[in-house]
Amino acid sequence: MRPQIKEKVEGLYLMSTKALAKEYLKITGHPPPTPQRHRLIRKIAWEYQCDGLNPVSAEALARAKMIAETERLRSVPPKDFDHKPPKKKSNILFHSGDILTRNYKGKRYEVFVTERGFEMDGMFYKSISAVAKKITGTHWNGKRFFGLV
Repeated sequence: MRPQIKEKVEGLYLMSTKALAKEYLKITGHPPPTPQRHRLIRKIAWEYQCDGLNPVSAEALARAKMIAETERLRSVPPKDFDHKPPKKKSNILFHSGDILTRNYKGKRYEVFVTERGFEMDGMFYKSISAVAKKITGTHWNGKRFFGLV
């Protein structure tokens, strides 16, 4: 920060809130956006620092204007924009006769898909997650446990 701007900014801390509001109005031509003293100081200090900067060149302004007039810039989709989220993958269907295998803690498990459900070691289970729970002792997503998703 240049020394003369630094001195002006330091002087802001000595001003009352009312004086800061007047200074903000004088610099920007707008009433202050906030009555909070510390925010007014920051905003005025910002304006002081920006005041000494070189203005944008005429060439840059012309280019920006040309882009704004010719480019299609959107921040909000049109009202008739119909976007539906992608459909979830269809549920994996098991067919009677399928065999699911998984090695878990050094042991190989085979699960047979039957019309009654899932069979493992002569026991029937209603869901593949119930089989995974039987194998691991904890709740599991059965499809994830058998690597199907």
